[in-house]
Amino acid sequence: MHSTSSESSPDQGVSEPRGLIHRLRTQAELQPDAEALGDSNDIVTYGALVNRVARVAAPHGDLREAPPVVVLCDWTVDSVVNVLAVLWAGGAVVPLSAEDPPARVAEIVERVGAHAVVGPGVVGPGVLAETAGVEPLRRASDRAGAVFFTSGSSGRPKGVVRSVLDIDRHIEGELVNGDLFAPQRTAMFMPLHFAGGFTATMGGLAAGRFTSIVDARRVSRAALDDLLRQRRIERLHLAPSLLHTLATTATPDASSLVREIWVAGEVLDAADVELVRQRLPRVTALCSYYAASELTAVLAVHRIDLARWSEEHAEPGVAIGKPRNPSGFRIDPVPDAEGWGELVVRGEVAQCYVDDDALTAERFGIDEDGVRFWRTGDLMHLDDAGVLWPRGRRDDVVKINGRLVAPLEAERILRKITGVRDVAVITRKRPSGTFQLVAHVAVDEGTTSDALRAAMRKALPGHLIPGVLMRHDSLPITDRGKVDRAALRAMDVVPWRSSLPSGPIDDRLSSICAEVALVLDLDEVMPDDHLWDLGLDSLGALEIVTSLSEMTGVDIDPSSVVGLSTCRELAALASSVSAQRPSHVVAINDFGDRRPVFAVAGAGGTALAFRFLASELGASQPMVVFEQYGLHRRVRADRTIEAVARRNLAALRDRQPTGPYLLIGHSWGGLVAQHMASILLAEGHHVSLVLLDAQRRTVPALDPPPTPPPAVARRTDIWPVWLLKWAVWRSVYTKRLMARRWKRLLRPIGTEARYGAFFRFAVRAAMAHRITPLAVRGALICPAGSSVIDQWDDHPNLRRVVVGGDHLSMMRYPNVSEVAAVVREFTDMTGHATTDR
Repeated sequence: MHSTSSESSPDQGVSEPRGLIHRLRTQAELQPDAEALGDSNDIVTYGALVNRVARVAAPHGDLREAPPVVVLCDWTVDSVVNVLAVLWAGGAVVPLSAEDPPARVAEIVERVGAHAVVGPGVVGPGVLAETAGVEPLRRASDRAGAVFFTSGSSGRPKGVVRSVLDIDRHIEGELVNGDLFAPQRTAMFMPLHFAGGFTATMGGLAAGRFTSIVDARRVSRAALDDLLRQRRIERLHLAPSLLHTLATTATPDASSLVREIWVAGEVLDAADVELVRQRLPRVTALCSYYAASELTAVLAVHRIDLARWSEEHAEPGVAIGKPRNPSGFRIDPVPDAEGWGELVVRGEVAQCYVDDDALTAERFGIDEDGVRFWRTGDLMHLDDAGVLWPRGRRDDVVKINGRLVAPLEAERILRKITGVRDVAVITRKRPSGTFQLVAHVAVDEGTTSDALRAAMRKALPGHLIPGVLMRHDSLPITDRGKVDRAALRAMDVVPWRSSLPSGPIDDRLSSICAEVALVLDLDEVMPDDHLWDLGLDSLGALEIVTSLSEMTGVDIDPSSVVGLSTCRELAALASSVSAQRPSHVVAINDFGDRRPVFAVAGAGGTALAFRFLASELGASQPMVVFEQYGLHRRVRADRTIEAVARRNLAALRDRQPTGPYLLIGHSWGGLVAQHMASILLAEGHHVSLVLLDAQRRTVPALDPPPTPPPAVARRTDIWPVWLLKWAVWRSVYTKRLMARRWKRLLRPIGTEARYGAFFRFAVRAAMAHRITPLAVRGALICPAGSSVIDQWDDHPNLRRVVVGGDHLSMMRYPNVSEVAAVVREFTDMTGHATTDR
């Protein structure tokens, strides 16, 4: 791995800025009780955050001379803590997505020579009460402080090295000269392993503002609006593609406090600016800024005053803006271009690429005046006012959902998949202006699109999975014997269809197909096309749910589409939804021909958690998921494990009167599934049980403990008077507690607050439940390091299985494939054969 060189810095005389950790500690001293950071379940103050970071940093020891530490990041406070702990210990951090396939992580770990790998779940959810007494260490300023990996045009991930001084100067420069870290309460939709997300999150902490980390893929629109209101969010940071989805699905009172939106990572489209102006009228400013993993400062910011935005905007795109430093860039001419060329940034650039001297020499350099530069590959036009306008790329690298994507990296992995004879991955610009990967494949006889999709999900990160597959007998070649990519780009996009239409097509079905085609930016979508295989993702599903709600005039719960995969199934939902009442029972792969698997969702969780497991088990395997009763309806919630189990069993018997049964429970749902199994066994049925990281000894602090007045706490009165005071105080406290619990039931349906209330109900039920040991055959599946694996010793017939990931990511790709392999054993052993249902 490269180290940085001081001779390449253009401003060696500038004193070192204060470091990130120093600024974080300063904020903790100035405002220890101020909210610093939040995720979907947790909010920590600056004082608690520093305590937690210090405690996690202690076991690392001194990392000032050690190789980098790889941190697998998800959308939690814990991931931010892990990153800060490495920096606290004087180490260099390599943030990666916790959802990356293990092979990709292993490749990067080997390339950087990692000192250690830290994953989700290392830090407990509680707030530490005492400081660790560990002083932070400072890595040498010219040493690597962080390495960000993006998709590489060479066919393998590209690692960008930033020195400690690069990181500190970036934060210092924005604090002094910019407003990227302005003190508005901020919702961060950019992932931590993304350079933009890292900088904005860490810079916000250094500036003393509150940042809420939000994974938009796993939150409903109503829940998102509720979160923004509850946390008083004033500013959003996100990619333009997500902006389009949020604006498209916005409700009239959405984001009531949000006044500014900052976007980066892709070119902002003028149509999306107009969409924000119309759908989010309270937003006054939309700011597009130019940054990259290779840049250590924001090059330009374009602030759009939405009140003055013209509907007759002449450009299809939006300006990059006027560069802050007139000498910090230049436009190098390119052949056959008039008035535009390649943008080259000078001065504030990263150090190099990891173990790639050729690429470093190609993209980085030093000008005659001693200033370092980096060739961006972006084509720009500089107008007479000194404003930069985007004109595309010199190569085929594109941005998809804010992530840099090089088609050759996806192509390299696809070539290794069994059954693929030849492949070419190209980029396609969709009608909306966004980009998509299209994989042109020649495959062996018998290879299906479903099998190829399944293999891609195991081998590729989500952003590198092609949205469309096109099958060929052989790929076209040029007269030089190479794949004719120009010919492939000129072809009409015709997805490799898993099936042809198998039923009638009415007007409603045609309308839904047309709407889905708009969301997926395809010329045509057939009624029986598998939408998830055509590139549908969680954000697209949110848009489709919104369209169905408008079509039916009824609010549709997003979880109701979790098991639907075709437009025909969506049409059936749209036809029946007005007569439906939201149910706590969700069927996935409902048209499969095997006995169903019955699953219980975790506390406050939905059936969405099982979507990937159901997909991995296959369309022929139905899955029935039980959510908490009342989660999506105004009804009284079940307060005990026994009541939940009885209600679930009633629905189970309606579906399948006799065994054998296979029950699955995730987290708290494992306790419910275990009690359901005990009842079925007592009735003489054959039952198998699979527990997914089922915690049976969880005692979180759900409500603050009662604090009696001094006269009661210290017994300062004679005992009859003290007893009377105690009874009065206890009665008042109990009434307040019950009122608070009932108030939670009134939270809007579909919001995070309601999910949180049901989480509390579930945990209280678990605390009061007594587990009866069972001699039931099954498996206990846990991620590495989970404490759960030793909690079920009184169930000797449960086989222990360790899988990758953590409590949540074990249910997502690539780790869910290991879970599915175990579940599949029991679907075969318990005789889940074809049956009439």
